Amino acid sequence: LNPNQGITIGRLARLWALLGAEKEARKTLSSAQLASPESDSVFESALFVNVVLGEIGEAAALVESMVSSNPDRIRTGFRILNRRDVRAGDVHKALARYELPGLVTNIQSDIDHAWLLQLVGETEKADKILSQSLIAIRSMPRLGFRGYQVSDAKIYALRGMKAEALTA
Repeated sequence: LNPNQGITIGRLARLWALLGAEKEARKTLSSAQLASPESDSVFESALFVNVVLGEIGEAAALVESMVSSNPDRIRTGFRILNRRDVRAGDVHKALARYELPGLVTNIQSDIDHAWLLQLVGETEKADKILSQSLIAIRSMPRLGFRGYQVSDAKIYALRGMKAEALTA
């Protein structure tokens, strides 16, 4: 690991945040941003630190600034913006993001989309997305950068399949 690279410093900031050391996390994150101001990884570390420290509004502001300079990167912050909007009682604002022209989604954003649809009572549409997602993850590894992690458990939970969610 190179201690002068923003990616390495950003990962250290994530660890500080997970340990609840807000001052150290913020100081380390600032160092990462100085070392690699254009790094996607450092940007994602900034989102992570803010979310872990409970600063959803700050994380959402970061996403909005990133999207205003590069609209193709909207998917990076979907989850953060969606959570902020749901907390504010504006599920329809979050749903509108899925209607952006040319939007390319992934399993995680599809699961979030289904969750939002359930919140507004569009359960059939949500179930169709969840079914397609469950089929898609069968051809993916569970672990690793391209892995589906615990997406199957999320899908089962959203479908009300508690036993399957717990054993996934």
